[in-house]
Amino acid sequence: LLSLAQSQTEAARQVTVEPYPDDPAYHRTASDDYAATQPARSRPASLRLNYSFAPGLELVSTTGYVQSKLNALRDLDQTADDNGVSDYRGHGRNLTQELRLSFERGKWKGIAGLYGGRFEDGYVYRFTDVPVRLSEVPAFAVFGPIGDQVKARTDGTNIANEDARNIAAFTEFDYAFSAHVTLTLGLRYDRESSEHYTLYRIDRADADLGGLIPNLAQALETLPPVNLLPVLVPLGVIPGSDGGKVSKASYHALLPKLGLRWAVTPDLTAFFTYAEAYRAGGADI
Repeated sequence: LLSLAQSQTEAARQVTVEPYPDDPAYHRTASDDYAATQPARSRPASLRLNYSFAPGLELVSTTGYVQSKLNALRDLDQTADDNGVSDYRGHGRNLTQELRLSFERGKWKGIAGLYGGRFEDGYVYRFTDVPVRLSEVPAFAVFGPIGDQVKARTDGTNIANEDARNIAAFTEFDYAFSAHVTLTLGLRYDRESSEHYTLYRIDRADADLGGLIPNLAQALETLPPVNLLPVLVPLGVIPGSDGGKVSKASYHALLPKLGLRWAVTPDLTAFFTYAEAYRAGGADI
């Protein structure tokens, strides 16, 4: 059985939205100075193959693949002020494979299998024209309120990628003591590893310093903006970057399962189950 699909959205956020025009209490107004767009696309595919060796013995192969993309342009602060725009471009790709052998013979019934998966995802996030007031910088505090009127316009980039892999072997079977009592035993071994890469940097911090000295503002209007990165980064006003960082993690788990079912009547079953599981960890920066 082969299954292919694709979903795509082209949602855009309007600058002004009033879903209930006849009831002022429910008016909604978005004050963004930049109309957002958020197109997304997903392409899942799966392939399932069955092979019966003999009555009560069957092998099932299930392959899954998903590819996704998301692009989002948004007003950074979602206000009417010109405080920057964000551009998010995410991507993902997952591939999984499972082989499962099922058997049924006499009082025994169960499965045994192998599983493998690789999961890749990441994004590139950029912001542009985010203002930083120079009054926040101690070195410019001497200019007093005038410093509030001068802003550095900053651009930045954040890149992140994660590559995770998972392999597992598992088995679970039932043994029927009688028509009413069944014992379940199971065991799964999981091993996962992941690698995470992150890069964060400020690409630009330009300012027009003419506003610091009003009498010279007109004369300095024609001067190009001043690059303040060498000042703002050491002072801690904006973060610097010493290159990309990589973190890795790997872990494993042995997961048992024990269960007992008792069919009290054809319509009533009592059961007890003990099972262990784990929450997948990972690496982050």
